[in-house]
Amino acid sequence: MATSTHTPPRHVISRAVVAMREQVADLADVSVWSMDPDETAATVTSLARLKASITELELRVAAHADDAHLGETTGATSTAIWWANATNQTRREAFRQLHLATALATGHEPVRVALAAGDLVVEQAQAIVHAVEQLPADLDQALVEQAERFLIDKAAQHDATALRILDRRLFEVIAPEEADAREATLKLPGGKVAFTSRQ
Repeated sequence: MATSTHTPPRHVISRAVVAMREQVADLADVSVWSMDPDETAATVTSLARLKASITELELRVAAHADDAHLGETTGATSTAIWWANATNQTRREAFRQLHLATALATGHEPVRVALAAGDLVVEQAQAIVHAVEQLPADLDQALVEQAERFLIDKAAQHDATALRILDRRLFEVIAPEEADAREATLKLPGGKVAFTSRQ
């Protein structure tokens, strides 16, 4: 992974990132043998929440990099390509992460807030965003927001795989009467229902 050589950071987020990296580096050789089971369990789950919070921050900055056309200014063909090269992640992963970053920056604010709070892991956030993007494009915004809140609430007890199963009937859950009406008017051969998604 490339190491930056620019001048000391000025933005509060940039300074915080430097400070967090220094704090984590100080723990590299600290033994964990003295943690009792309860503290170990609490620390593992707290680290998962911290990881989610840091991921949201990374995605927020990545979305800003894309808005600033950072890929073009550094000679890459896109921000995702630059991000992949700078961090040694695969291009596929960089594009996937940047898609989520853009989605959270341009909408899905409840998902972003939940991820920042550590109430979601990134896989859950991706599943929720994907589910909402599959809702009909002309669906009332209040119902879209209701669907998003429904899945965020369910995420407290369900992992990303379970959320993907729930999203198959999301439209019917949040708007059963409208779903029935659309099913009656838009049903295709084979029983499938046709509508234009929000994606």
